[in-house]
Amino acid sequence: MASGSYDKTIKLWDTKTGSQIRTREGHSNLLTSVASTDETNFQIAVDDNWVIFAGERLLWLPSYYRQFTCSSTLNGTLALGYSDGRVLIMGFQPPSSSHSIL
Repeated sequence: MASGSYDKTIKLWDTKTGSQIRTREGHSNLLTSVASTDETNFQIAVDDNWVIFAGERLLWLPSYYRQFTCSSTLNGTLALGYSDGRVLIMGFQPPSSSHSIL
């Protein structure tokens, strides 16, 4: 999983152990989110206090969780980082392709 930071770095993390794998430096601006172009990565975003998954508002964030300072997504997992050291990790599954509309 990748995370962006106010220190202008991108860090890669091992999601099984929680350990940092690598840091990429040299960016000129703050990095508050990192997006993947991997086609297996499901679209997850936070907008207007809502977690949006696959184009639909799925989860409304209570005020305590809205002030995140960074975010990252990977394969249906959303991680939100907070300046006090908290990390909120949520996992989502894609909509089932077996549903049919009559």
